[in-house]
Amino acid sequence: MYAGMMIDALVSADNARPRTQQERIGPSAIGGCRAKAWHTIHGTAPTNTNALRLPAILGTAIHTAIEAGFKADPWWEDRYELEVEVEHNGLVGHVDCYDRERLAVVDWKSTTLKNASYFPSAQQRWQVQVYGWLCEQSGRPVETVHLVCVFRDGTELDVVEWSAPYDRAEAEKALSWLEEVESMEEAPAPEKDAVSFCRNYCEFFGACPGKAAVAQGEPDILFDEDVAAVRDYLQAKADADDADARVKQARERLVGLAGWTPDGAVVSWSERAQSTVDRDAVKAAMGEVPMKAGKPSLVLTVKGPKP
Repeated sequence: MYAGMMIDALVSADNARPRTQQERIGPSAIGGCRAKAWHTIHGTAPTNTNALRLPAILGTAIHTAIEAGFKADPWWEDRYELEVEVEHNGLVGHVDCYDRERLAVVDWKSTTLKNASYFPSAQQRWQVQVYGWLCEQSGRPVETVHLVCVFRDGTELDVVEWSAPYDRAEAEKALSWLEEVESMEEAPAPEKDAVSFCRNYCEFFGACPGKAAVAQGEPDILFDEDVAAVRDYLQAKADADDADARVKQARERLVGLAGWTPDGAVVSWSERAQSTVDRDAVKAAMGEVPMKAGKPSLVLTVKGPKP
């Protein structure tokens, strides 16, 4: 009861935020899913009322806490601009922090520790460069751009920062991506897995078919954080296979042994018999074996190259 009440309150408050109500596309969408960007640009009405919102809401809460931390002491006002809205030719961006002294653009990010290897993504790097470009257009000179990531399940020791020189050419490349999507007469195919990301997180799932419905012919070429995920999977699988082999070898060496080690480990053996349904007997008695359908599950296959 209270869990649902809490979620409803958070979603309702988030819906009332001006940035949530903003209908124009922002820099955070550049470099992401072209289909989602196209639907945003063309004003498609949201169709997925079950899209999960809590991770984004918690990210907003972290941004709010950081801003409140700055504003708790008036020293920041002489040097920093917080939550700066910058706009040029219809593109609106909300810059988390502009440093007047160092001419730097800073964007706060949040994720979980298991996704640490994906930070910063190419999309995040493009986003902060576009923020730099928008600041430049508004008369704020920019020399460097920064991404600071707070892990929702981490500590102060886990916070990481990425920085780079402001690169106008990189920002213009990102803007060209946006112009290309804007010029498309029809929505392109989505670039995420409809079984997970599209259905769970995209407000246009339903209006957009989702990748699972259009994935015909040649598979997509994966880049950046998707490649990192594949490599992580292959490495973890290799580590698990190696661990299984070591367990099997050690077990064979322990056959027939029982006792204690000096450091307190206990070795013992026992017999265990498994009981299973005699399918032949059931079929002979009932004519058929009744089967109960389980929930569908996804089977992942990732092949080489080996890590």
